[in-house]
Amino acid sequence: MEQLLPRFRAAHTQVLGISVDSVYCHANWARSLGGISFPLLADFEPKGELGRKYGLYLDGPGIDDRATVIVDSSGIVRHASTVGPGGRRDIAELAALCEKVDVEHGGGLEDFPAPPGLQEGSILYLKSHCGFFLECMDSTDPIGKKLGFIAQEMGREINTLGSKAYDAGIQRLVVEMKDELEKIKEQVLNVL
Repeated sequence: MEQLLPRFRAAHTQVLGISVDSVYCHANWARSLGGISFPLLADFEPKGELGRKYGLYLDGPGIDDRATVIVDSSGIVRHASTVGPGGRRDIAELAALCEKVDVEHGGGLEDFPAPPGLQEGSILYLKSHCGFFLECMDSTDPIGKKLGFIAQEMGREINTLGSKAYDAGIQRLVVEMKDELEKIKEQVLNVL
């Protein structure tokens, strides 16, 4: 998927991964792949709610089906297919489908504007700290204090984002990030 992301972006496509797993499972999965650069969304609580809305939640095993849904910029579903829970997708074929939807239905997604007053690159600092945190987690050296320092820097960046964003949706995300960061800090104390 990572190798073809430029092709998806050229087709004005935002790739998202969605599963009923928690954000912690997503983080471990992403780390096992060496990192990913597209968002993973947790359809965790209430479990499978998004999957149910698209008719993709499998009640028996309690998971979302392995599916592809392509929604155009107007919110219209232009393609939906499943390969079953153990199936594999042809990513190049999916990129071609997105290109077709982009040509036929055009418009594409616009980039999300930066919140008013937010300095250029502020979000990149936070991403950088997250990446460094994950790198340290793979280290065999003592890392407890270092993780504490990185978490402290992440907190500063989150506070900066919150103080300069004048949007209720972003403020809500900042509160969620702070909540998740507190959980991380609690776990870091177990490493010290």
